[in-house]
Amino acid sequence: MIRTGLILMCILYNFGAYSQSKKANTTKLDQPKLVVGIVVDQMRYDFLYRYYDRLSENGFKRLINGGVNCINNHYNYTPTNTGPGHATIYAGSPPAINGIAGNDWYERSLGKKHLLYSGFFGIRCWKYW
Repeated sequence: MIRTGLILMCILYNFGAYSQSKKANTTKLDQPKLVVGIVVDQMRYDFLYRYYDRLSENGFKRLINGGVNCINNHYNYTPTNTGPGHATIYAGSPPAINGIAGNDWYERSLGKKHLLYSGFFGIRCWKYW
C-alpha cells in the first residue's frame, strides 16, 4: 500500500514538473533611463492619501499616479535606523546580509567612531537637529 502510494506520488510529481513550459519569455522589455527612489524618514504611508488634494500635479501626485508605490511593507529587523533602512530598501537584503547594521561604526585601528553621513557637508548633522 505504501509502495503504491509512493509510486503514484512520483508519477504525479513528474507530470507537474514536465507540464511547465520550457520556452522562456523572449520579449525584451525596455529598461528605464532613470530609476528614482524616494525615502521620507518618519513619514507615514497614509499621509500620501490623506493630503493627496494638497499635492501638486507635477510633484508627488505624478509619482503616485505614474510610478510604483509599495504598500504594506514591513521591516524584518529592529531598530529601524536611517542607514540600515535605506540600505535594506535599495539592496533588498536585511542588515545581517548587506552589512549596514547601524548609523555609525567604530574603526578600531584609528580609535574613532564614524557616522554613515558624517561626510555630508563635512559636519555631523545629528548634532544640530
